[in-house]
Amino acid sequence: MKTPSIKSIQERACEVFGISMEELVSKSKKAIHAKPRQLVMKWCRELGYRVQSVADAFKVLPSTVSHAAHDAVSFTKLELERMEQVKSSFDKPVAIKDELHRELMNFKHALFSSD
Repeated sequence: MKTPSIKSIQERACEVFGISMEELVSKSKKAIHAKPRQLVMKWCRELGYRVQSVADAFKVLPSTVSHAAHDAVSFTKLELERMEQVKSSFDKPVAIKDELHRELMNFKHALFSSD
């Protein structure tokens, strides 16, 4: 699986959690905004993104990203399920795209190969 961009993760999280991008990257401490933000920052770090890159994408200090990635924050079952939905949504499109690419290459090969 190709690592999704932070922006694409943010966009998908907004869809799944039902919040706007402005709310996701806001400084709001309301759980409806803060929990998805923390989950996304944590996953971005797990994917290998640098703390500064994640901080820049969320317009926060690097220490905020570190806090989200390392501290045991209690999440509801629903919040964790929604984050799994965000994560899994990146597996399927990549597999479909790869399969379509293979089919296209096979078609081109068959079309342009000499008999």
